[in-house]
Amino acid sequence: MKRTDNIFSEVYNILLALGDNYISRIPAKVLQTIKNARNMQYSPMIDKDKSLDQQNVSKDAIDMIALLHINYWCYSEEEKNKLYNILKENEKKENQRLLKNIFNS
Repeated sequence: MKRTDNIFSEVYNILLALGDNYISRIPAKVLQTIKNARNMQYSPMIDKDKSLDQQNVSKDAIDMIALLHINYWCYSEEEKNKLYNILKENEKKENQRLLKNIFNS
C-alpha cells in the first residue's frame, strides 16, 4: 500500500496538470489539506496526454480525483448522478472480478 502522503502528492500534481479552472472550484480548505498532507520529496510527473492508469498513479489517488470530480466539477445533478452510476458500476465489476479470482484460486 502506498503511503498516504504519496497519494496526496499524486492528487496535487494531477490538479496542477488540470489547471486553474479545476483548482479554483475546490474549496480552499480542501486544497490546503491536499497541499499540507503531501510528501514534499515525491513529485510525480503527470502527462496530460496519457491516462492516469498509464502513468503508474495509485488507485487511491484516482479515487480521490473521482471524488473531487463528483463534489466540485460536475455542473449539474444529472452529470453528478451519471458519474456516480459509472463509478458504482465499475466498483461492482471490480468486486465480481475479485470474487471470481478468490474462488478460482
